[in-house]
Amino acid sequence: MEVNRIELCEERLEDRVRQALSYRTGIPVSRIMTQENKEKYYDRHNPLAPNDSLREIFGLMRSLNQMALSDPRIGSNGRGGASFATTLARITDDFAERIGSAPFHYVELGPEPVKTSFIIETLLKRGANIQSYVGVDINPASTATMNEALLRLLPAEAIQHRTVAFERFDVDAVRHDGLPALITMLGFQEGNEDPQMMGALLAKLAGADDWLLSEMQVRPAEGWQAVTAFYGNCLMKRFSRLAFSRVFADRPSESVLFIVPVAELDGEPISAAVMCEKTKDAAPGMPMLFVTNYCLKYTAVQLRRYRELYFDIGAQRLTGDGSVAFQLSRRSLR
Repeated sequence: MEVNRIELCEERLEDRVRQALSYRTGIPVSRIMTQENKEKYYDRHNPLAPNDSLREIFGLMRSLNQMALSDPRIGSNGRGGASFATTLARITDDFAERIGSAPFHYVELGPEPVKTSFIIETLLKRGANIQSYVGVDINPASTATMNEALLRLLPAEAIQHRTVAFERFDVDAVRHDGLPALITMLGFQEGNEDPQMMGALLAKLAGADDWLLSEMQVRPAEGWQAVTAFYGNCLMKRFSRLAFSRVFADRPSESVLFIVPVAELDGEPISAAVMCEKTKDAAPGMPMLFVTNYCLKYTAVQLRRYRELYFDIGAQRLTGDGSVAFQLSRRSLR
């Protein structure tokens, strides 16, 4: 079997993003700043305590998901295509059919209450036997909100939280009686990271009988409009400004979006949507870019090939406009 290869020219994804932005804008790499993705979601000086900034970031993500699930136009192509909510329901049904009434653990990487409640409620209606829920998040602000949402659906003793980076989490540490886990990663997280690193991390987390339910915004075949509209949303602009102000306080800035090629999969380019705050230094007055979010945007075909590096795909569902892909996969034993 031919093995897919992802090429980053032996450089970190973060460095490739800076180089691509410099090429696109003419701004020197030295004036393009990035930070580790996790820096946006926790306070390194007090990592176990939430603060107002972290609560707002969590709230912004919650509002984005609420909007996606409540508006039937989101994800639809306007010609009868499946909405975001319909597509999520279908991939959840795919898992429910496969797991049946067998008990399992629900492990969420990057908890958020809206989609999680939707999935768990759908599974319970299908007769699923959820033995426990474990939320894994570096942002401590998620715990209270997740408890409030989940206690409507699951007994308190079945709900756990781990405030830890994904790479330091071990599914086996919360596994009981050898039961399989449904590991979910919904939203930005996977696209924010180096694909080789993230692919290997998910493969290390998942055992032979575990399932992975993932979500990724992808490059639609009909163009970038759905992607640019998402990043143009006022909630995403507020997220960007908040990430910037945590570093630069009240310095004025302007939100800008770039879509640039940053990697290759079997010789075909993979683009990233890169959200930045454009600002100037007070003294020299030169433009500077502060990257607040970058996220890989595979095509639907590339996403499947990337996943197949480590997993066997059971189902892949696309929204009607082709902008979001949900995947259900299982750790490959090849």
